[in-house]
Amino acid sequence: MNDVTMRSDTVTLGCAPANNPFRVRRIQPGALAYQFVDGVGDSDNEQKLQRLVDQIAGSDATCQLIVGPHGTGKSTLLQTLRPRLIRRFDRLAELHLSSDQDQHGILRQLSALKKASDKLPGRLSGKDGILILDGLEQLGICLRFLLRSWSRMQGWTVLATAHQTIFGWDTIHQTKACSKIIRRLAEQLIEDQPPPLSAWLRSTLDNQDLGQVQDVREFWFAMYDEAAGYAPSSPR
Repeated sequence: MNDVTMRSDTVTLGCAPANNPFRVRRIQPGALAYQFVDGVGDSDNEQKLQRLVDQIAGSDATCQLIVGPHGTGKSTLLQTLRPRLIRRFDRLAELHLSSDQDQHGILRQLSALKKASDKLPGRLSGKDGILILDGLEQLGICLRFLLRSWSRMQGWTVLATAHQTIFGWDTIHQTKACSKIIRRLAEQLIEDQPPPLSAWLRSTLDNQDLGQVQDVREFWFAMYDEAAGYAPSSPR
């Protein structure tokens, strides 16, 4: 009896974490495909992605940058491009940087990558390798210079993200928050939810000025809290 009562209370008090449409697993980079601000439908979005891949592979610049404020889709764009880059480049490697990461550890990773690349048989036709690096600002100026030198010596392209343009790096795309895209992605996240919950969340979205959202990641966290507070017995 107590067990039944506890589960009933959970439903009444809000959406359970495992069922929350805005839980981390559903909003993390790669879970949602990147959407271009001026994109019109899935077909147009795919064409823009392919043109961006062509630009990356066809550029003479070995160090290329995706630029944008916090929470505007830079990491999502990287993960959306990843399978397409695998098909275009012979080799792909990734580095994920954070502010508390040991800088010497990054150098060790680059050294290990160089050794692994040297062991592979010769250069393949077309583009050789691409290194995906999320969070370029975490590297100091000296490490950025070493990374550029490494990319030129190895014949690898480096595709990185940053919050602002960086000298010596070619900016290939800039991300920004867009109310139309936020609403479109929110609809994708709630479309598989029970009708009462999805209707309640749509009402929540209708009552917000999405044009004022600057950090989409933080907005998803706020929507998680809204879903967690959902109470069927309390109309919006």
